[in-house]
Amino acid sequence: MNKKSGSLIVCLLIILQLNIYGLALEGDIIYNGDFKNDLDHWNLGGVDSYCTYDLIPGNDYNILKIDVFNKPEQLWNVQLLQEYKTSVNTDDLLLLNFNIKNPDNNLIVAVQDNGDPWEKYIWIDIQSSNTTEHYTIAFDGGLYNWDAEEVELCFFFGEKTSLFEISNISFKNLGPHIDINSLNPDMIYHPFFGIQNNSDNWRQPALERIEKIRKSPLTISCINQNNIPLEQVEITINQTKKYFPFGVAVAANLYGGRDYNPKYVEMVEKLFNMITIENHLKWKMIEGAYPSVDYVFDWAEEHKIPIHGHCLFWPSFHHCPDWLEEQSTEDIYESVISHVDNYSKEFKGQVVHWDVINEAITNDEIWELCGIQLLADCYLKAKENDPEALLMYNDNGLLINNPTKQDQVIELIRELQGRGAPIEGLGMQSHLGTPHIVTPENALKSLDKMSNLNLPIFITELDIGTEGHWDFQAEYIRDLLTALYSHESVHGIIQWGFWEGHHWRPDTALYTTDWTPRPAGLAFEEIMFNEWETHVTRITNQSGIVSEECFHGDFEITAKYDNNIITNTITVLQNETASLTVIIHTDNMPPSTPLINGPTNGKAGNRYEYSFSSSDPDDDNLSYTINWGDGTIEGWMGPYVSGEPISLNHTWAEKGSYPIHVKAKDIHSAESEWGTVEVSISNSKQKHRFSLMNLVDILYERHPILARIIEYFILKVRETDEQTLLFPPIKDSPIYEVNIDYYLNHSFQDLTNDIPRIAELGIHTMYILPIMETVYPDPDVAYLIKDHYVINPRFGNGDDLSTLVETAHTYNIRVLLDFVTSLAYEGSYIAEEHPEWILTDNNGEKQRYFFLRFQDQHFYGEKMIAMNYHCLMKCVMWHIIMSSVDLWVDHLFLGIIM
Repeated sequence: MNKKSGSLIVCLLIILQLNIYGLALEGDIIYNGDFKNDLDHWNLGGVDSYCTYDLIPGNDYNILKIDVFNKPEQLWNVQLLQEYKTSVNTDDLLLLNFNIKNPDNNLIVAVQDNGDPWEKYIWIDIQSSNTTEHYTIAFDGGLYNWDAEEVELCFFFGEKTSLFEISNISFKNLGPHIDINSLNPDMIYHPFFGIQNNSDNWRQPALERIEKIRKSPLTISCINQNNIPLEQVEITINQTKKYFPFGVAVAANLYGGRDYNPKYVEMVEKLFNMITIENHLKWKMIEGAYPSVDYVFDWAEEHKIPIHGHCLFWPSFHHCPDWLEEQSTEDIYESVISHVDNYSKEFKGQVVHWDVINEAITNDEIWELCGIQLLADCYLKAKENDPEALLMYNDNGLLINNPTKQDQVIELIRELQGRGAPIEGLGMQSHLGTPHIVTPENALKSLDKMSNLNLPIFITELDIGTEGHWDFQAEYIRDLLTALYSHESVHGIIQWGFWEGHHWRPDTALYTTDWTPRPAGLAFEEIMFNEWETHVTRITNQSGIVSEECFHGDFEITAKYDNNIITNTITVLQNETASLTVIIHTDNMPPSTPLINGPTNGKAGNRYEYSFSSSDPDDDNLSYTINWGDGTIEGWMGPYVSGEPISLNHTWAEKGSYPIHVKAKDIHSAESEWGTVEVSISNSKQKHRFSLMNLVDILYERHPILARIIEYFILKVRETDEQTLLFPPIKDSPIYEVNIDYYLNHSFQDLTNDIPRIAELGIHTMYILPIMETVYPDPDVAYLIKDHYVINPRFGNGDDLSTLVETAHTYNIRVLLDFVTSLAYEGSYIAEEHPEWILTDNNGEKQRYFFLRFQDQHFYGEKMIAMNYHCLMKCVMWHIIMSSVDLWVDHLFLGIIM
């Protein structure tokens, strides 16, 4: 035999050997996919314990038949797997083919690490089928650069007894630069996320359902004063509020106190129309819940944003106060009901929903101990105390295709309802990410199943983890929200956080820490404010009518015809037809563009007066609306006589350029054009720098005589410049000294409400106690300034203080904030050097504080002035400005240092 013949024989033997093992010569990632060599290279777990298997012979391939006869505790107890035999790169396109017959159970296809912690990189849920189905799945990218034997292809055979027939498995690496659509796969799997059916069978029906169930007709008729229809009227329909709840879980501590984050609060208001408090209403958090909870409820009430309450009872000891576990069974029962009783009473009328019970399937130790009636009694007590709140059951694992969990929840709810529990809604949490991702199609199937309870469904805790694949996160959130919004049983969608700076799963956030929107954030904004809001312009037909299908909510309707601009508002509700008739006086002329008179330059914190005037050609009375350019808008005011000026005051709090816009409209709703004036606001002169603070400190500590001379000249300047001051001189007016902690609710708001009564007493100076914690610590004192020089949240926040000061200024009352009065006690530096500066009561007794009731009036005169000059000049300026505390320093010195 020559060498050439010998080489040929060797090659033939190699090819024969490769064919024996069912290995294609190019691109195959696994061996023996046709099962011609039994289970060589495959590992079938659970044989004998949970399943048996058999091979059914075939011409081109054998069929692996798996009989799961014993219900597995976990789906991976019965699994078929094989390690990757060749390496793959992230640019490679992978193509998986297989046949499956699974009449009784779903099949899971996965790619996972071949060792602990068995991380899942691919998770595909294959629906059950009575016939053999062929699947072609394209993997858009190789996920990672994987070497051979690093990961494994797995088939999981579910969590219940069933039969499976799997065959003809082929897993190929097609390399890079392949057009994935040319493969015409049944599914395209993107890295780490769910599948998207290539035919998108779910999408068009979902979009049609959205049009049907989330919109209602709006009809607008335009006529003139003689009831004649007007053709060619331009009608603009702008939605100002949506009624379907798109909510978010918020961090209560970011709404006030030392962690106050105005940007966070602003974005919540911009993006969402419902909130739930993420943690602070949970029983275990109750000790640290206040005042953060109060901040959120006050804000929500002010902005008319409903609150979803989460949660009254999370029935495991881990999620309850530590002391609960130490109690007897009877006492545990009473403590739980007492907590539900107290919370449902405290927040009556302030929450629209309550997650009364949370995750009772997996957190069952307390109710298993006390009996299931404990859960029913929680609902009964909550309904007794707050009958208007929608009472819900909330749990996880319901949106993904998890039949076992779904059945458990349905059984539990029906059991509780049978015990009289008024369960009125279902919360499906929906924390998604590999491996628990769900396709839009399967999400709809899960909703179909859970809607058999005939309860409104809320998606309560939605977040989507994609491990850094931002483009697909955007695509997926758009698709999933579309599916959820399209299902008639879904009554609201609440995301579990949205900002990376405060999120339990930062990679799921819509916005990064610096508030840059991720692609998912941009996709969310697009569907929220463009696709799922109605903003259109239409022209009336010959009958003077415009008809439009509108998303449910509030609308501003603007009609333009010749010189007439008429604005109306209307609400479009579900299952109703909204109609509006606009009467346009065709012989009516709109008012002239308003004139604005007032200063075009000013200082932050100062109040300025402006006059506005417009004339109406028909001599109709006029109303005005004014936008001050800083977010403050005056609604339509009037009517006023045509041509008669109106005057208003305004204060800009910060430096900047502010355009004032004003518009007039007559009694027939004809509107003028906008009048505009630009106002430039600079920082107040009362702002002081560190060098000045240092100088003042040196003066008082080292050169008291020189300091007294400077103070003398300041007083002289005041005496000669009193005519220019906003307020009357201190020496001629009584001073009202007040300790806010003595008010019933300990709040700036209480004092703000009392200002009109204070002004009636002729008081022009209000002196607010108590002091700063760091200056004179005393556990019995509720300090105004505490915790790193922030306002004590017991009294309110910076906005509340600003409102107090601005309200006082409207009544010509100056406000002094005392942070260091306690230095003026007997034996102190002040007492030794300047005894005349110590405050005394009416009997001449020296006082560290004066706690005055409202009806008391005290005239401290020059002594009060002198003491406050010293405290403000030396101590307040040092502690406030040097500590970079924004406590409205302009207001602190207004009327004192000019």
